[in-house]
Amino acid sequence: MPLRKDLIYVAHTGTDVDDSKKETAPPAEKSFLLKRNFLGTKEIAALGLSNLGSSLAEGYMGSFLMYFFTSVFRIDYRYISLMYFLVTIWDAMNDPLMGIAFDKTRTRFGKARPYLLFSPIPLGICVALLFLGPIFFQGADLLDTRKIVYMFVTYFLWETFNTVNGVPKGNLPLLMSPNPTERNKLFAVSNFLHEIGRGLPSLIIAPMIDLSKSGVIKVSVTNSFAIIGVSVAILGTFLSLFAFFGTRERVMLIPKQPPVLQGVKYVFNNKPLLLQVLAGVMGCLGGIGGIYVNFFYIDVMGSATMSLVCGAVGTVIKYASFGLIPWFFKRFKTKQMFFGFKIYVTVLKGIMFLVGRRYLHNLPMLAVTVIVVQALYSFVDGANGVLNSELGADVQDYMVWQTGTRQEGTTGAVTGIISKFGNAISSAASAIVLNMVGYQQGAKEQSDDTKYKIFAMFAIVPQLLGLFSLIPWFFYDLWGDKRDKMRAELAQMREIRARLYFDEQGAES
Repeated sequence: MPLRKDLIYVAHTGTDVDDSKKETAPPAEKSFLLKRNFLGTKEIAALGLSNLGSSLAEGYMGSFLMYFFTSVFRIDYRYISLMYFLVTIWDAMNDPLMGIAFDKTRTRFGKARPYLLFSPIPLGICVALLFLGPIFFQGADLLDTRKIVYMFVTYFLWETFNTVNGVPKGNLPLLMSPNPTERNKLFAVSNFLHEIGRGLPSLIIAPMIDLSKSGVIKVSVTNSFAIIGVSVAILGTFLSLFAFFGTRERVMLIPKQPPVLQGVKYVFNNKPLLLQVLAGVMGCLGGIGGIYVNFFYIDVMGSATMSLVCGAVGTVIKYASFGLIPWFFKRFKTKQMFFGFKIYVTVLKGIMFLVGRRYLHNLPMLAVTVIVVQALYSFVDGANGVLNSELGADVQDYMVWQTGTRQEGTTGAVTGIISKFGNAISSAASAIVLNMVGYQQGAKEQSDDTKYKIFAMFAIVPQLLGLFSLIPWFFYDLWGDKRDKMRAELAQMREIRARLYFDEQGAES
């Protein structure tokens, strides 16, 4: 039986193969798996649109959720911190369950796609309910038990369904093509649309906040958040379903997975993966900067719409930077790009803080400073996004190279607990730091000292804390010749196993 080139095969098929039938590996440069394109335009677009749908809620919640909880829903920051802490404990339970379920899934629709059919709808409902909270429970009491319970329940449900949706969607590209070059194109398109989706809610909600506060529109800030929340939920759900209806999985699933404990052992023996996770945990406090973006624009710059004004040039350059991806990958090695991008952005953020702190009472000059710096570091956004996706794919391939099995789910479960612990620390710390910087919930104006500290949290403090994440990367060695060798050998192994498998199937028939 000839080798079916419409399917991609993992290194181990779960079928015992007679050693006498082993073949000599073909030269890596002749491997069709490293040269052939498997993805059509429609399929690439489908995954991209699905990521756009997911990123609508991700961008909305990532940028505005803390502001929503503290200034719109009006909940005491201590309970917000407690919620993030308890979510970490919950993740420690639901992540392993989801990871094991994902690795054990075997259906005619594939391994990841079934989850991408049923999870978007409940996920969208949770997003809508979350932002409808202030309409259901009105009042300025920061300690209102009803509001606190409602926040806990809706956020916990959202986190649960986000895990059910996120694990399969994150691994779907790895099941669509083994060709690293083609996979990078898939990452580029998906990341491009993902960035568009993340930014769209801000384009609408930021002006609505200002227009509502100034009385130009007769829609309250509370209703504005609810309208955008429901809209994001509906549109995001619709687009997310493209991941099921518009894609295919081309991996021949392993009939028999190793025991769960063995799978966990494989994960902890994956040195490159553990180093990436450790880097994420060590740099988790660097994530608090994103939460302070809206506090900076609303409370320091005096207008939520200024986030759009200051980010307009950078946004255009960010999208244009996707056209620079081939240039970066052709001119620089992966390791050079990784460390170079980190240093480049840190230096620019340092300049923004040193210059910007002189203009906290000169808002036009402060705006110019932010605009210039954001424009400059946006040049590397496209390549940096694809680079990070590629590094994530490499550690999954390393698992196959070393063990002959794919353990995306178990990997996500074990490492997810660790990384989400870091994220929870970041989110909880952000809420606590609000009190440390002297932020007054519900106040129309913050003090000059508070504004200075908010600017520092926006500009430089998170970037400096994030530098700790570089330490594990000095021990990371899966790039250069070692990575090229891994990719070549995996391609050879997949071709050989596929030929042997179909030869045996033909003999049985």
